[in-house]
Amino acid sequence: RDFLRSPDLSDYRFNWEFWIAFRSKVRPVFHDEPHRRVQAANFWVMPPNLRYHWLVDGGKTERAVLHFAFVPEPIQQLVRWRGYFSRTLSPDELSEARVIADAVAAAMRRRDMLSPLVFQRAMLDLTLLALRHEPSKIWSTLETQAADRVEQVVTWYKEHMHEAPKLARAAAEAHISVSHLRRLFQIYFRKSPKLVFDNLRFEVASTLLATSTATLDDIAGRTGFRSVTDFCRVFKKRFGHPPNEWRRTTTRA
Repeated sequence: RDFLRSPDLSDYRFNWEFWIAFRSKVRPVFHDEPHRRVQAANFWVMPPNLRYHWLVDGGKTERAVLHFAFVPEPIQQLVRWRGYFSRTLSPDELSEARVIADAVAAAMRRRDMLSPLVFQRAMLDLTLLALRHEPSKIWSTLETQAADRVEQVVTWYKEHMHEAPKLARAAAEAHISVSHLRRLFQIYFRKSPKLVFDNLRFEVASTLLATSTATLDDIAGRTGFRSVTDFCRVFKKRFGHPPNEWRRTTTRA
């Protein structure tokens, strides 16, 4: 894209945005802080609901832009602390990123039952690429135990999401009290179980909206909402747009 002839315009992004520039470096210009200077890089992760546009060194670049409704917790934490995430990829890492982007592009064209798996793998591969040189946190024994138990609960919830299970049932399945389950989620996620479960429901719903032709009624049922009306109301409150509008915008992008 030639950004001199076709400049990027400040706008809100609905989703997490991964921006990879293969032939130059770029930097965001924040709508509310137009004079704020950030160092240019060739790899960026930007959070949703942030208004900005891109400036490109030299005006032209070959780039890949990938949007995800949700990203793994480690990259979320870094973005929360910094407001965004950026780094400069080496030539070999840019080659890795190109393979990931090409696989996503092929899956988008194909749109078959395996496409959502390709998208999920791309999200994880890009996150690992982003965090490759970040210092790893050494977990305490308590945190490790919390991680094991919480992951079990999250896996169980994903399998029973359509039933909209209550927190008491999830705790009973893990053979712990509700209060202890809340403590474990605070240790591991720094969030309440309800917030984590709600995020999982929206993650599944947004993936189905973006990668399938499932009806709203079907999506509402799979994610444990009582009705389509309830699903649409909660989805709009979360994303700012009704599900069908979000689906049209996301699939068009």
